[in-house]
Order: sequence, then C-alpha cells, then structure tokens
Amino acid sequence: MGEIGEAAEILKVTIEGAEVAFKLMGTGVKGIRALAGLIKYLIDRDKLEGKTSMIKLLRQGSDLQVFKFDEDQIKTFERYAKRYGILYTKLPDINKEDGMTEILFHTDSLPRVLALQEKMKVGRVTSLEEYISNGKKEEIDKIIDSLDEKNVKDLAEELTPEQRAELGKVKDEMDVDALSRDESKVSITISEKLVYNETEDRFRTRIPGQRDEFLELKPQDVKVINDGKTRLTFLDKDKEYDILNSKGEAVRKMTGKALYDRSYDPVSADTIERTVWKEKQAGRTGARKAGAVPKVPKTRGR
Repeated sequence: MGEIGEAAEILKVTIEGAEVAFKLMGTGVKGIRALAGLIKYLIDRDKLEGKTSMIKLLRQGSDLQVFKFDEDQIKTFERYAKRYGILYTKLPDINKEDGMTEILFHTDSLPRVLALQEKMKVGRVTSLEEYISNGKKEEIDKIIDSLDEKNVKDLAEELTPEQRAELGKVKDEMDVDALSRDESKVSITISEKLVYNETEDRFRTRIPGQRDEFLELKPQDVKVINDGKTRLTFLDKDKEYDILNSKGEAVRKMTGKALYDRSYDPVSADTIERTVWKEKQAGRTGARKAGAVPKVPKTRGR
C-alpha cells in the first residue's frame, strides 16, 4: 500500500503513485484517525485473504459510500452483488449492538446498489461519516491500534522525510488521544517558564508553586504545544515520582495523583481534541508541535 498522512481534516492515501484524498465533514480529528486505521485495516485484511477489493476501490477515487443492511441478509446481499457485478469490501463491525452489516462501494456503482436494494427490500445507502460516527469507541480503538509502532515503522521505511513527518503526526495524535482517555493517567500542562532543564535524555520541570521542587520526565513523553509556550504530558496516577531539589537530589516521593491534585489544573479530552483541530486548521506543522498535539488550559499560576 502507500502512504497515510494529514490526520486532521484530510487523509491522503497513495496507491501505486496515485494519490487519493479523503475529507470527512463533521467527525473531527477522531473521525480522520478512525478512517486512517480503517483503510490500513482493510488493505492488510485483503493481503492476508489474497484479495484486492480495497485497492481496486481506492484506485477509482475517494468517492466511496456505505450500504448498510440487516446482518442476517449477508448471504442474500452477496448473491445479488455477484449478479450485478458490484465491487465492494465488507467493513468491520464497529457497532455490534445495532445488528447491521456495512459494505463499502464506489459511487460509480450506486445505480447497481440501488437496484440491489430494491431486490433485497432492506438496507439503505449512507456515508463513511455516519458509519464512523455510529461506531462504538472501543471497536474504533481496535482499528486505530492497527496503526501501531510496527506498522508505522514498516511503512515509514518507504517514505520521504516529509511524508515520514506527516505519518509521525498521525501517530502522535493517536497517542495523545489514547492517553487522554486512559483512566489510570492524569494529564498536566507545563508552561515554558517552568522548564528547568531539557536535553535529549531528560526533561526537568519546576513544580508549580514550589521553589525548590522539581519533576524529571522522559523527553519523549512530553509534547510541545501552543507554539512552544506550553508542554503537555501524562502522569501515572499510582506511580511514585521522585521529587528533586535544584541539585537533582531526590528528597521525597509523590504519586502522580497527589502531584496532580496539589499542583496542576485538569485538562479535558474535549479541550485536547478541539486544540488539535484548531492547530491543524491554522496550518501549523512540526513533528512535536501543535499539529501533533493539543493545546491545553493555562498552567495554574503560582
């Protein structure tokens, strides 16, 4: 397959040199991430099953639609789809409670799909936006997980530096979104003035409201946001963190939850998603800048 990039409003997929751009309206960043995972999932599934349906659909362009019908009608659908010569691929079931099956087809096949619908007496044509919006979070997460580090690494070997940076932003955004939903973690923001020392190996920040108390974190766990004015990171609630003095000596320990309750303001997942969207709309780029991570509420002044 080709490259996946631009995780904000437009998703670009390159198939054998031909670029296909998808634009989802009204689903936000989560919808685009789900679409990226969905396309990767469908292409990988085709490879495992020795099929080419998704590749062929993508070659026709991004004007794809969804036909949904009662799941007990799948055999009937398959019979009529073969009769009418409809190219399609079956979508994963991301809402196991609605009793529906969805297939993806190109708009060029719409007249034949409508004829099939008339024969079946069930089903309706809908959009990718509705399919994703109707999905359950936990099922969509499974699709997003298909873009794990291994897949990103394998794919990135074929990319240009610019494409690799775009793909990195997709992964960063998915990481931040996943962490913001993890109930075992708390999100905190750090203003630039509280950054005490930052190298490739460590990130040390002064704890708000404390003159000689510092927290040391892994640099890869700290995201730069708000044009470099703020940092975002996540603490494990139950983990005990060393509280350091200005000499770097551990003076005591505190859990992530205790640190959060005492010194930091809450960061909502909604704020995170809204800011990723705003930063992308503003056209800002950078592997560890606003396009990859969200803006957060101001750090509590102390």
